[in-house]
Amino acid sequence: MKYAASLDAVRSAVRAMAASHGGGRPAEPKIALPPVVTISRQAGVTASAVGHRLIEILNEGHPGPSPWLEYDRQLVERIAEDHNLSQDLVARFDERDRSWFEHFARGITGAATGTDIAMKVAQTIRALAWVGRAVIIGRGGQAILAGMKHVVHVRLIAPLEWRAEQYPHHVDAAPGEAEQILRKIDAERARYVKQHFNRDVSDLSLYDLTINMARVSTDRAAGIIARAVESLDLP
Repeated sequence: MKYAASLDAVRSAVRAMAASHGGGRPAEPKIALPPVVTISRQAGVTASAVGHRLIEILNEGHPGPSPWLEYDRQLVERIAEDHNLSQDLVARFDERDRSWFEHFARGITGAATGTDIAMKVAQTIRALAWVGRAVIIGRGGQAILAGMKHVVHVRLIAPLEWRAEQYPHHVDAAPGEAEQILRKIDAERARYVKQHFNRDVSDLSLYDLTINMARVSTDRAAGIIARAVESLDLP
């Protein structure tokens, strides 16, 4: 598996940060780190296609000792494996404040709560940021890594009507239901980031780039992000 080579580095970073900072948020590193990209998206905007193309561009134009890797669903696998959590539970929690999950977790001695999972998500994402050459999609990465100089934060947006037209192509929802579903997902994601990381996903200061996917192609969006990575003023 292509992620296997980076997994040990991520685990080492998790252990090192936990030992040095008591499990809290680490300070800005004093050494230059390889770049990282976080991609946040509105519901109905497909970030995975942009992430895949971005990885291709970065690996073609900037070969290094390790490849650029995308962490989307793969990130869920890392969290589950690194922290001995049920992969299914982490995936179901997936950026949403699910009251049923909290209720379930509280009823089981020693079970992980939503906050436990969110903190383990944050710890893994911070470790990925220390390893570098990662494209992290979702999971509050823009809030968790806010202010880190080697990280480019991207927000993918589109008008609600455009997103609603795209949405039924991927999910069994009638066009009239799509807008309501999308609003609910956006609200759940925003609540997750606010509750666990105290940031507003609509705060433009969290992002270096905001791209309207109704106006540009996947290839062009990936190219814009790649140029932003190339322009980073790193020591």
